[in-house]
Amino acid sequence: MRPIAIDDFCAVRSLANVTFSPEGTTACFTVSQAKKEKNCYDSRLYTLKDGVVRALTSGGKESSFCYLDENTVLFAADREGEKEPSLQSRFYRIALDGGEAELAFTFPIPVSAVYPLPGGDLLAVGSTFPGFEELYKGDKKLIKAYLDDKKENEDYEVIEQLPWWWNGGTYTRGAYESLFYYDAKKKSLTRLTAEGMSVSAVELTEDKKTVYYSLLDVSGPRPAYFGGADLYRMDLASRREEPVAKSRPDFVIAEYALGASFLLIMAADGKFGMNTDCDFYKLDYATLAVTPYAVYGEAIGSSVGCDVR
Repeated sequence: MRPIAIDDFCAVRSLANVTFSPEGTTACFTVSQAKKEKNCYDSRLYTLKDGVVRALTSGGKESSFCYLDENTVLFAADREGEKEPSLQSRFYRIALDGGEAELAFTFPIPVSAVYPLPGGDLLAVGSTFPGFEELYKGDKKLIKAYLDDKKENEDYEVIEQLPWWWNGGTYTRGAYESLFYYDAKKKSLTRLTAEGMSVSAVELTEDKKTVYYSLLDVSGPRPAYFGGADLYRMDLASRREEPVAKSRPDFVIAEYALGASFLLIMAADGKFGMNTDCDFYKLDYATLAVTPYAVYGEAIGSSVGCDVR
């Protein structure tokens, strides 16, 4: 055996975010590689078609993407070379059969993901900053006020949320993610989820009429139990939001997946603390009734990261 050198890690290329086109004729994915000299990761998009893999981008910072149609990919990047501080995020479109990427959408706030809708509009997951909740409207004075405040307070961290740090996680930052509706004709964002509620795990139904997502209240201290996010859905035509399933100490929701006839939920009963393995549950779309589906097991030798193996 020999020690593992840093260069050995830098030689590894990591594949992630494998996504198939709407009709399944191509796949797009992210390939990342550590760069020791710059102390960062180089990330590019690749495509697979007819058994041939080729690079789709070359900027080195592309990772978030989605299919607009069978032959077009939308990806996040910054190719404008701005020198002044900015909150803007940009998404570019590129054809899989060749051609240069062109700027498609510019948002006034950081946007981490977009979901194309019929007619050219989008759902967008973007950052909300406490005290500056209306930055998404693009008001230049408010944006300047936020950037000035950020610069003035960059030397220290104000702890406003609990827990500020947790084992296996990260630092709690003041900003949180919200769900927005983007009107492509008006080039404007409309907030869909309430202030103080952090959104994650966004999924559109196949007909793109309903969106499911997890919500976590970050306006006050976090729940005493690990997790605590609740599952919601919204009818996009009426903008009506309703709870689908709520977390509680003996039913902590971890993941979910939209199925053809029912929604699959992974949730833990907390029997062995925060590292308890999840069991599987079925949720009826119409009645919202939750019933046990499959038991993962007692975690004896089945999980490397579990404290009860």
